[in-house]
Amino acid sequence: MSGDRVDRMRAAVLRMVFGVVAVDTVALTIWFMAGVGSRPEWRTPMVVVWLLATLAVVLPGLRAIRMARRG
Repeated sequence: MSGDRVDRMRAAVLRMVFGVVAVDTVALTIWFMAGVGSRPEWRTPMVVVWLLATLAVVLPGLRAIRMARRG
């Protein structure tokens, strides 16, 4: 692997990791500040939104990593 390709892969992985950390930080802040854990009717919608937000970060991130790896 060339150095440039490794650098692009590393940058794509870091962007994805930072994106997931940001989504999780926001989700956990909402979870604890709004008391979602103690409100069963809010739990499932919150988890679904959290899952979709994480997918919105991870799927493009994985695509960017694949594209960087290919060339």
